[in-house]
Amino acid sequence: MISQNHSKLFYILQKFSIKILFPEYFFEASMDSALIDENNSQSYDSMATQCNQHSELDRFTKYSPLTTLLIMTIGPLMNLVQITCETVDMLQVSIRYKNDPTSNAMNLYGFCNVIVQTSIYAGLAFFQIITCYVPKFIGERRHDTATQFTADCYRGSFLFFSIFPFGFYFALKPFLKFVGCPPELFQEAIEFTLWPIFGMFVVVFFNLTIGFFLAIGQSGYSAMTRILANVLQSCIYTPVLLFAIKCTTKWIRSSMIFSQVTILSIIIPLIFCGKFSIKPTLRMLIRPFTKEFPKSLLTGFPVLITFICIALPPTLILKQLTTSVVDKAKEIASVFAVFNRLSSYCAGTPQIFFYSFITCGSEAYGSKNYKRLFSYFGWAILLSTCVVLCFEPLIVLKSDVIAGIFLYTDKEIEIAKILLPIPFYTLFLQPLENACNAFLIVIGKPLYAMFCSTMQMLCLTVGSQILPKIFKEDPYKVMSVYPLTDLILLVVYGVMMIPPLIRIRREMKNIDLLSMSTVNINSKYESVF
Repeated sequence: MISQNHSKLFYILQKFSIKILFPEYFFEASMDSALIDENNSQSYDSMATQCNQHSELDRFTKYSPLTTLLIMTIGPLMNLVQITCETVDMLQVSIRYKNDPTSNAMNLYGFCNVIVQTSIYAGLAFFQIITCYVPKFIGERRHDTATQFTADCYRGSFLFFSIFPFGFYFALKPFLKFVGCPPELFQEAIEFTLWPIFGMFVVVFFNLTIGFFLAIGQSGYSAMTRILANVLQSCIYTPVLLFAIKCTTKWIRSSMIFSQVTILSIIIPLIFCGKFSIKPTLRMLIRPFTKEFPKSLLTGFPVLITFICIALPPTLILKQLTTSVVDKAKEIASVFAVFNRLSSYCAGTPQIFFYSFITCGSEAYGSKNYKRLFSYFGWAILLSTCVVLCFEPLIVLKSDVIAGIFLYTDKEIEIAKILLPIPFYTLFLQPLENACNAFLIVIGKPLYAMFCSTMQMLCLTVGSQILPKIFKEDPYKVMSVYPLTDLILLVVYGVMMIPPLIRIRREMKNIDLLSMSTVNINSKYESVF
């Protein structure tokens, strides 16, 4: 009897949550029940499918390219909200342990950031896969393929990321030794990363669900889902864990997992019960993978390589600094926690336009609307560059002020004032480079994009090993590897963009000639009659 009452309570709470999250579904469901009877339900399903397909296309073509691009940024914008959420969490941790001289919380953020970010970027890889392929299938009128592909994404991500963390766990201690983490922090650092590692599949599922909403043109649902998860994390779970329960550092990273599990327990059943325009079912999870799915995994590789590009050089630089300035190892780790937070903002802010461009551009490319594709491309570059130019001077000129929000000792502020500005000198070049990367993905050249991302990783990795040998008396000069890499990548992307641009230019001319021929034939036909 008690279990039945609990089940009823859960059902009521779930329905109430669904009604708040998706009011349109309840309106549509009530209209459906009033209009459908048993005799014409089959014909209605066929009409509903056609209407859904038309509605999906209409979301991408109803407005101008700029308006569509901005509408579609609502979903990716939530990635920036998540970064802000992580920043607020780190600030709360800083406040919680500010007066505790024995706490190593901020040091753990510096030494373990790469491990924590692994789960987030793994989720972004599948986010990019689903936002690239599903709109493309919609543009090609392959609605059934889009549906099965969605189920494939959930199944494939679960199979991989339910096994991967176990192998990843055994690499923790060697990694901590490599970056110069003091031995007395090993156990605390391992406990600090347990939740992000073994909850990795939850983070992947969450980002995949965000991408699903964006792929079907429901950017509002995508934004709402992200906001609710972030509010739960930063405003409920984290404060309760830190200030009410006064948990140890072992539980600091658990709030993100708790918040996302709460949201997914509501949305995943809705998706697989067919409550949206793309209607995957549980049966699709045991069907063979679509032939496009293995190839689509290449689309996610640039994200993973980008993560390596973001993670590997700071790891090598951190190792160089902690080994050359041993007496300041903990202070350097704390400064790197702030550097990683700023890097996330600088990468995440322009990316909101490029994730939107991938979604909109994929539909335009699938329907061969190349003029609209290039319009998306131009607006994405312009908007992202304007955003970057707004906050780049602040980071370069007032880095000590920004670092002072999280750090408190004079040693940490002094190191931050030297280290933080250098990587952001050429930040204004990154929007153009990221736009080219997104363009290569949209036109079905993920290997080109992966090559450019690999070049970025190689430049940063090799440079981080060469510069310390050149500037032996000033180990902080190793941070100059970032501006040098931006200049090299500008040339690499310029070369890689030439062949696809020439091909698309030829296709545009052929389309124009075909349309002119059609007009001439129609005019002759009309003249006869």
